[in-house]
Amino acid sequence: MFQPELKEFDQDLYFPDHKTSITSLFPLAIRLLDIQETKKDLILSNPSRLSTKLTKIITSSTFKHCIIWLVDGIGTEINQISWMKALINKHGGWLSSVFPTTTSSAVTSILTGVTPARHGILGTKTFIPEIGSTLNLLTLRTERAKFNIPVYDAGIKPTNWLWKRPLHEFLHDKVQFYHLIMSHLVNSGFSKIIYPDDDVNIGYWVPHDGIERMRLILENNDEASSENKMLIFYTNLLDSVSHHFTKESSLHGVILEMMKEAWITMLSRFNSRTLENTLLILASDHGQIVPSPKEVVEFDEQTWQSLLEITGHRISFSGRTLHFHVPNEKQSDVLKQLEKIVENNGIIKTTDDLKEILDNDPSSLDLQAIEQRMGNVHVLLRENATFSFPTHSSRKSTSNKNIIQDQFRTFLSTHGSLTRDELLTPFFAISLGGFLDTLQRT
Repeated sequence: MFQPELKEFDQDLYFPDHKTSITSLFPLAIRLLDIQETKKDLILSNPSRLSTKLTKIITSSTFKHCIIWLVDGIGTEINQISWMKALINKHGGWLSSVFPTTTSSAVTSILTGVTPARHGILGTKTFIPEIGSTLNLLTLRTERAKFNIPVYDAGIKPTNWLWKRPLHEFLHDKVQFYHLIMSHLVNSGFSKIIYPDDDVNIGYWVPHDGIERMRLILENNDEASSENKMLIFYTNLLDSVSHHFTKESSLHGVILEMMKEAWITMLSRFNSRTLENTLLILASDHGQIVPSPKEVVEFDEQTWQSLLEITGHRISFSGRTLHFHVPNEKQSDVLKQLEKIVENNGIIKTTDDLKEILDNDPSSLDLQAIEQRMGNVHVLLRENATFSFPTHSSRKSTSNKNIIQDQFRTFLSTHGSLTRDELLTPFFAISLGGFLDTLQRT
């Protein structure tokens, strides 16, 4: 089976395979639409392995339209689902995610075709020098602000924080792009970074609704038009279920079967021409692990407050990876302190140590800019380990809202580090008609 070459660099931790990664998916989709494009940004950096594989598994020579089905947070557990396993084995394989293995970083890598070290979205909670604050990039809110509102409501343009523009912006003259996002996420939070307001952003409520909206887009004046259409169909249902019930729960399988039923039911409404000339690519941003209650890296209140003071409250979170902005004169002391806390549950690295993990061409990285956002000291957890933080007892407010938020801070499946299960992501590429036929047979 087609798989990335993940090389272990420490116990349970692996280098991402940048040559066979999720960064190749978008340029590959453009190639499979048979769009002649010479812009450097849209040329696969290492096309041989991925494109050769897909040349063999895709029977149709060209497609007019493409759907990228972007399913947040699915990984190796998907092999337990018979129809997914059949599609991956015959029409796809596995790709490497990027570091850190978080939604904000990895989804941006899919859409820009580069690693987080080159597009600038370097974790879930990241220090943004442009506003001088650590920001949750999924909500675009900062917890320490006097008024906790999304930054775009204060007139700030989050798209300006990207060091690399999404690839679809280079192709507006050749391809019509549509972003279908769950309604509670559309035009808010993270989508404000990667899906600007001048894009066509469409909300949907359930998978059936989203698939029907895609049919209307694809079949609207399609025979009279020569334009290619690309649709990015994003769902975070499985990621949410995994976080709160684990990726191994029966509910995980129930959601996947619901998605299968939605595809079968709604694709029956598509005309045969659309089924034949539309390519469907499954993509995911990262996998997940199930942490063990015995392998906990615990920060007590005194230690955590000390680290906050040393870093000026600049501690960034990427799930199972922590990033600290440590003054140079304090770095040695902080490294020793973290080694005592982390023990054998993880590793502590400086940004310079992470260069080969961050990108396949580390010599050309702007490490200073990376450290400004990501910090200079990093804790990466080994397999099954998790963090435990103070319960925010020092907060002045003890409202029900804060109590509820604290109860949900520990996820039952999580990600952010570099184990195989966090790095391996499934993909397949098949015509919509072939996809429907496979679903009906399995």
